[in-house]
Amino acid sequence: MLLSDVLKQPTVAYKNGDLLAANTESVGYAPSIIDTEAFVNGKFNFRIKGVGTADGEGNYPEYRIVPVVLNSAGTAFVDDDANPVVIQTAGKVVYATGRNDVATDDVYKDRSYLTIDNIAAGEEARTALNCFIEFVHSEYSLGVNDFNVSGPSYTAAS
Repeated sequence: MLLSDVLKQPTVAYKNGDLLAANTESVGYAPSIIDTEAFVNGKFNFRIKGVGTADGEGNYPEYRIVPVVLNSAGTAFVDDDANPVVIQTAGKVVYATGRNDVATDDVYKDRSYLTIDNIAAGEEARTALNCFIEFVHSEYSLGVNDFNVSGPSYTAAS
C-alpha cells in the first residue's frame, strides 16, 4: 500500500516490524561526467521498530523507523538500530533531515534532527510517516534543481 493511501485514512497506525520502502530513480538526471551514469536506482528499505514493552494491544511506548542495510559481510540485511531516521513517542516526533535539506541546501552537511512537540494523541503515527517522507525526499533527491544549462554543446541541432 502506498503511504499516500495510508495517510488518507482517518486513523493511521503501524505495527512493530512493518516495512517502508523508498523507491528511487534518476528521473531528469543527465550525467555530466564520465562514469556518472550509474546513479543509484532502486529501493531503500526501512523497518518500524517498537521500543520498550508492548501493552496488551501490542502498542509500544516508542517507535523508531530505522534503515535496513547489508551487514558488514554483505551476506544479509540487518536493521541499523543505531541510526534511526524517525523516533516517535507520545505527543512527540524527532526526525532526521537528509543531505539535501531545503533549510541548509548543503549536501556536505551531516544530518540534523528536528523535533515536533505537542502532537495530538492518536496523530503521532501520521506525523511520523510525514516526517519519514520528508527525510526520504531530502536524503534521496538531488536537491539541485535550480541550475541552467547553456552553451553550444547543449544546444539541439535544428
